[in-house]
Amino acid sequence: KSHKEPVLPEGYDYRNDTGHELDAYYEQMNRNDTVSNSSNIGILTGDTKKHREAPIVVMTTEILHTMCLGGEDLTDVSYVVFDEAHYINDVDRGWVYEQLIEMLPNHITLVFLSATLRNDIEVANWIGRVRQKPVYVCKLERRPIPLKYHLYPGEPV
Repeated sequence: KSHKEPVLPEGYDYRNDTGHELDAYYEQMNRNDTVSNSSNIGILTGDTKKHREAPIVVMTTEILHTMCLGGEDLTDVSYVVFDEAHYINDVDRGWVYEQLIEMLPNHITLVFLSATLRNDIEVANWIGRVRQKPVYVCKLERRPIPLKYHLYPGEPV
């Protein structure tokens, strides 16, 4: 599987401590139509729409943003996971992240994933002020999968 496909561990249980199923929207750009044939995982992108009512739904930030603007009922949503959260610093896409942080109901726990967010403390402090909740930054200084760069000067790649 490619790194863009969400993978759940064998025997994964998506229930919280009380035994109730958690509804979550997992924000992640994924155009691969093979995400899951299971009704427990849905996907919503511009190209693909499957299992919208699943307990876990993978979608783009832009689709989640449109849902919020359209007044979508999010009372059953417990978590929103933003993958590639460093896009909050992107001139063209960052505003979508900022507006979602401001618009999503306060009962929803937000989780941000990024290996390259350089101003993580600044972003965490801003999110804490906007959401009026404590924000915790978990950091690994060593990358589990190191980045490797290969340069080939003089010839097109």
